[in-house]
Amino acid sequence: MSTKRFYFIVTLFLLITVACENTPSETSQDAEPSKELSEADKALVKDIMKEEVVETEPQATFDQSQLTNDVLGLCVKFKALDGADRQGVFNKFETILPSCPVDLLEDNIVEPNIDEAVQVMSVNDLKELLGEPNEVREDGMLVYNLSADKTYRVLFLTGDSGAVVCRLYEGAS
Repeated sequence: MSTKRFYFIVTLFLLITVACENTPSETSQDAEPSKELSEADKALVKDIMKEEVVETEPQATFDQSQLTNDVLGLCVKFKALDGADRQGVFNKFETILPSCPVDLLEDNIVEPNIDEAVQVMSVNDLKELLGEPNEVREDGMLVYNLSADKTYRVLFLTGDSGAVVCRLYEGAS
């Protein structure tokens, strides 16, 4: 090996060694990650956490075009909260669910006026939005608990056609 080649290799080795020593290693940069969110991350979290009330115009039958990302996100959250208090989430998207006016009779008995029902939907559509009901009663009513202690519930009534036509609320007294 010639002397020039030897000095070239040694010089190259020294240059590489010196250059590598001056660069911070990846482990030293990640050794102590910050536990605080940056302002940009805080703004992003705040934006994601916003839940707006969904407003729709009443329709005779359910129209799936109402299912915006906001509504679907609330439905997912409602299903995830099964067994917990979820009335607040439900109240934000209940307008897309079947409803009908009710007449209050004697002894606090209510009679739904099915002829004026809006947002009529199939049982499968309701289950897709809200998940499996907490209870299915003998009369066919689908019951979803809105409170963790099961003292406040929403009941969905099916009509003669088998479609969900009305929602009622039930609370422990």
